[in-house]
Amino acid sequence: MITRNTREDLERDNERLQKENWQFRNQLKVGCSNTDHNSLYFQLETSNNENQRLKEEINNINQNVDKILEENKTNIDLLLDQIKSLVKVNKSLNTKIENVNQQLNQQLNQHSQENKKNVDLLLDKIESLNQQLKKQNGLESKLNELLLDVNERVSKTCKEVQFLQLKSVSYFKIFNDWINPNKRMGFELLYRASENEFSAKSFHLTCNGKGSTITVIETIDGDMFGGFNSQSWSSKDECYGDDKCFIFTLVNKHGIKPTKYLPQPNPIYYVAGFKNNGPVFGDIKVFQKRSSYQSFPSSYADTTGKGLSTLTPTKEFVIQTIEIYKCI
Repeated sequence: MITRNTREDLERDNERLQKENWQFRNQLKVGCSNTDHNSLYFQLETSNNENQRLKEEINNINQNVDKILEENKTNIDLLLDQIKSLVKVNKSLNTKIENVNQQLNQQLNQHSQENKKNVDLLLDKIESLNQQLKKQNGLESKLNELLLDVNERVSKTCKEVQFLQLKSVSYFKIFNDWINPNKRMGFELLYRASENEFSAKSFHLTCNGKGSTITVIETIDGDMFGGFNSQSWSSKDECYGDDKCFIFTLVNKHGIKPTKYLPQPNPIYYVAGFKNNGPVFGDIKVFQKRSSYQSFPSSYADTTGKGLSTLTPTKEFVIQTIEIYKCI
């Protein structure tokens, strides 16, 4: 790139050469020999040529300088336009940032106020709950007394409901020996009900078509007895069964140990399935919503000699609990 110093140097050289040229011309006017004249003329020509060359070079330099200045001016204008554009964008961004900050501040202030309101509401609710707790604490002792009373009643009720089941567990081995002493059997509870809960419909719905079953009855007087049906219960209002059926006593007023009673040689019937009754054996009939009764020994033989009072002291009895197990 041609600098300002180079341009000034060239101009000084040109000025020097012009000055020398004039000096040569003055010498020619004074007069000189041919040899001196030729020498001076040659020097003059050389000086003129050099001067012309310098002029051309200066002219080229000026053109290059102008071109460079023009290019620089154009680039500077572009840069200025870009700077103006960036300043404008920056100003716009600053405005947007300021707006966003204002919105955020407004939202923060709003949330802060809302949070304060929510905190105040929570504090009020907590205070209200504390007041309620204080009132409830005054009732704590009474509630504890009531809970104790309820627990005692529930415990007593559970014991009554499970009384027959707990006692019957110890009799499962006896049932097994009575039915088939050569096979270890299982007993699955199909149906359990008290006197108030018992219904013929629920009995048949649960027990019909389930195969052989053991029925265990406990009366309100504490007697325990029942029967074995070797076939499935039905609701066909018919008598059926076979000589594998039997009835038994577990607990009685005579102190007779658990004993099973087989069918008479010519029994009236073994078992019966009536849709409006519960389980019916030849000598035991369970009814719905009224006292049941037993007529032992009619269809089953008395081998312990106590007759009608073997199972219960009287003909009629009231069920405390009845359980029916499927024999597996």
